[in-house]
Amino acid sequence: DHFPIIALTETWLDSNYLDCELGLHDYNIHRNDRKSSRGGGVLLAVHKDLVSIRRMDLEQDSLEILFCEIQQRTRDSVLFGVVYRPPGANLDFTLSFRNCLDKISRTRFSSVILAGDFNFPNTDWHTVSPTLNDPHTLDFCSIVIDHFLSQCNFAPTRTVNGTANILDLILTTSPSLISNTQVIQDGFVSDHHPVLFDIKLQRGRSCKSSPRQVYDFKKANLKYLNELFHWIPWNCAFLEDDVNSAAVNVTDLILAA
Repeated sequence: DHFPIIALTETWLDSNYLDCELGLHDYNIHRNDRKSSRGGGVLLAVHKDLVSIRRMDLEQDSLEILFCEIQQRTRDSVLFGVVYRPPGANLDFTLSFRNCLDKISRTRFSSVILAGDFNFPNTDWHTVSPTLNDPHTLDFCSIVIDHFLSQCNFAPTRTVNGTANILDLILTTSPSLISNTQVIQDGFVSDHHPVLFDIKLQRGRSCKSSPRQVYDFKKANLKYLNELFHWIPWNCAFLEDDVNSAAVNVTDLILAA
């Protein structure tokens, strides 16, 4: 047995750590490391039995958030995300989070699952309302309601000085996909308890076909193409210290040629 998807927050990873060093050998690793300072960062490890596609187009640079499209054989794809909201984050978080969900609502995804550490302790998740007069919590609750999200974890995930709070959430547009949610006490060395849940997923790639552009390289003028490649400013592709951005930039330069 294995976990089909592992979502981690506060990974504290940076470019000095390779995916192969994480010990998740049967998983495809998707990371969004914090770049501005130490700490933070989010990660999704998706087992290779599942087809996962990183959806950077749906992410926000101002958020520690990461999305993957999980493709299925006979059902629509599921959008799975992980998010970390640092304690004390200001209203910029809720503004960016709302913009992120607005963008997703304009896509074809009918099933969205978003897990992570949101750090909203003063919330009654049975009524989706603040327990204290807090504008940040009130704004977040309104976002959850406005986007028809259900919160599926009702067990505390962090206890400090005898006070237990639900900080780690499972937000979804399709609660019927989520079952057997449980918080594991003393699951590992951490100040948060891990949250486990079952999710209804089908292995394999979607059977739905979609139009795609195919290049006929047999008809290509390879001599002229080679000359174009000679003049491409390749150094421009590596201005950002991020392998994903570099890969996108290289692809753009090649296709532009």
